[in-house]
Amino acid sequence: MDKIAILRKGKSLSVTAEECKYNSRIKLYPSSCNADEWLPVQQMVSTSFIFNPDNVTLDKKSITPKIFKGDEAYSPDRELLEQQNALRALRRAKCKLYDLIRCNLDLRYFVTLTISSEHCNRENYSEVIKKFSTWTDNKVRRKGLKYVGVVERHKKSNGLHFHLLCNNALDYVLSGTVKVPNHKKPIKVSTADRYHIPESDWQFVYNIPEWKFGFTTAIEIINDDKLLKCSHYLCKYLTKDFEKIGGRYYYNGGKLLRPRYEYSVVSFNDVVEDYAFCIDGTDLNFKVINFED
Repeated sequence: MDKIAILRKGKSLSVTAEECKYNSRIKLYPSSCNADEWLPVQQMVSTSFIFNPDNVTLDKKSITPKIFKGDEAYSPDRELLEQQNALRALRRAKCKLYDLIRCNLDLRYFVTLTISSEHCNRENYSEVIKKFSTWTDNKVRRKGLKYVGVVERHKKSNGLHFHLLCNNALDYVLSGTVKVPNHKKPIKVSTADRYHIPESDWQFVYNIPEWKFGFTTAIEIINDDKLLKCSHYLCKYLTKDFEKIGGRYYYNGGKLLRPRYEYSVVSFNDVVEDYAFCIDGTDLNFKVINFED
């Protein structure tokens, strides 16, 4: 049987199709109505048997680095290859971040954590991440915190701060301000009253006193549609111009659910796809079906 390229754990190994099992993978998210029910959201079908959920031992002697590098076809243009690999890694990171948010519908607070220069050099990643990691690890262990998010540099000060989606494990205290339409920054409740902004348009802004290292805000996400918008908002941080601060695209912690998968063998030619793509330099072709709008 002809050899095919198997993409697994960042390496491309040349193995026979008999050593893998499936050419179809369906991704499932938990239902928003019933946490015990998992619903299909996307199916990916390949021309080859590339899905290996049972971790069939692959023939490591058949690695072909001159033909494949990472999960990209070999190219004599090293700079172009690195750009292709970086974009592919970025797309995977965005997909994983989105998966985490969609699988954890209890992440109902959009949180911003800033760092004060009194506590550390807020431009220094090593100092900032030490404060953040120690604090979040403590809250995960002691209070059951769950979170996903990104770190960003302030455009003017260059200081690092975090944008997170969190569950309700923290102590959220009303700040006395609200976020309202047509105002980029929160305004005082008294100001909203004076402007006759209806209370139905108010989003109360909270603070997190437990965070001792700088300024905080938190806004409660009231429904699944708002959560979906927040997930897209976080994923937008991961663009091609995104600075991969500290070598990580995103951060997460706590007992987070992840997608489930179902595998099968289907006829590639019989699949009616929403879109199709291929892996450059290989014979691998894919069809993708989306079950959600």
